[in-house]
Amino acid sequence: MDNKPSFAELYDQLFPLNRETLIFLKNNLPTGNILDIGCATGAYLLELERDGYQGKGIDLDPEMINIAKQKAKQKGLNSKFMVGDMSNFHLSMEVDGLYSIGNTLVHAVNLSVARKVVHNFYQALKPGGKCLIQIINYDRIFDQQIDHLPTIIRPGIFFERLYQFKEGKISFQARITLTETEEVISHTVDLLPIRFNEMISLLESVGFRKIHTWSGFSKDPFNQDQSLQLVITCQK
Repeated sequence: MDNKPSFAELYDQLFPLNRETLIFLKNNLPTGNILDIGCATGAYLLELERDGYQGKGIDLDPEMINIAKQKAKQKGLNSKFMVGDMSNFHLSMEVDGLYSIGNTLVHAVNLSVARKVVHNFYQALKPGGKCLIQIINYDRIFDQQIDHLPTIIRPGIFFERLYQFKEGKISFQARITLTETEEVISHTVDLLPIRFNEMISLLESVGFRKIHTWSGFSKDPFNQDQSLQLVITCQK
């Protein structure tokens, strides 16, 4: 019997809530109804609810959503979570703000699907609504042929993130070693490495305006050669 924990069960330990990220979200999302696309276990949405936001989280992973629902219940919070696909979700009402962080967008299978996703983001917002997107800076990854992201080390966990380049895509291997037992949890998925100019074109093509770019949630200026992340804010 396999008693290894799942990636969803380890997620909050691997990626604890980051206060700098939370502050950036608060400063760039209008208070009101918001949507978290790729919400994982719901940490940011639940914290935002404490500050007066009302929200819904969507993720493709049912186990992530179940954990998010359990956390909301335990905390006595009202945020809603549902299993859904970022390329095909439907809302009963438009929202004031929307964010998609954690490199979620690059799980689109191609640029056509990525455009559909961004169009869905646009359609989900009220006029004047704000959108915030974070992905890895793939200009730096491709131009410098970087084959891994920094290893994440947590108590009892060693998390390697490895890249292989293939035909315009990246094969991403997430490899978790449980140091006490030396058990390995490994998962591989193809990612769509969206470059800076492609990202801006996608946003403009569906109607987004007031597009601003940052090097991360610290709000440092974006640099295609040096920045680890690309963070974008824009408006409908």
